[in-house]
Amino acid sequence: MKTWFISDNHFHHSNILHFTADDGSLIRPGFQDVNHMNELMVEKWNSVVGKNDKVYHLGDVVMKTGAWAFDILNQLNGDKILIRGNHDKAKLHIYAKHFKDVRSEIHMKTSEGDMVIFTHRPIRISGGDKEFTIRNTFNVHGHIHQNIINSLRYINVSVEAIDYTPVSWQEIDKHILERNKIMKERRELSEEGLFI
Repeated sequence: MKTWFISDNHFHHSNILHFTADDGSLIRPGFQDVNHMNELMVEKWNSVVGKNDKVYHLGDVVMKTGAWAFDILNQLNGDKILIRGNHDKAKLHIYAKHFKDVRSEIHMKTSEGDMVIFTHRPIRISGGDKEFTIRNTFNVHGHIHQNIINSLRYINVSVEAIDYTPVSWQEIDKHILERNKIMKERRELSEEGLFI
């Protein structure tokens, strides 16, 4: 059994196909229509997630509130847990039919003991400009779609940032290990006055 993370599918959200980035490019290019988008996201999900896997969805799963819109979740492999996002506005009993649990955030520890806070919106985890002021804490989040926070402490799992494919816990753990090495080198250089 594996554990996976993904955010911001926005199933049934036809208008998102017209949303643009700061440079004017579409944030979700290449789709013929909303049905094509939905089908591709189901296909990408099921290409990695097994029937008995666990998936934490970090919010903004379906952009409609009617129960019919959530039927698409029946096509997705795995036991699902929702970290509720700002667009998850359906009644709780609708989510209860498709998710094992609904939460505001979860906390996990990496293989090296680092704290990882999983949320929909990015949260502030550092003090000031020095990203290593709070050691051993990382935030895996969604909400900002194709945008990336310029800090090693943040990992964006919005579908636009991960090619619509859930990211495994092993992959996140590996990224955090690599990022810790970079931050350790920066701390050492800073202590020697070579990095500010």
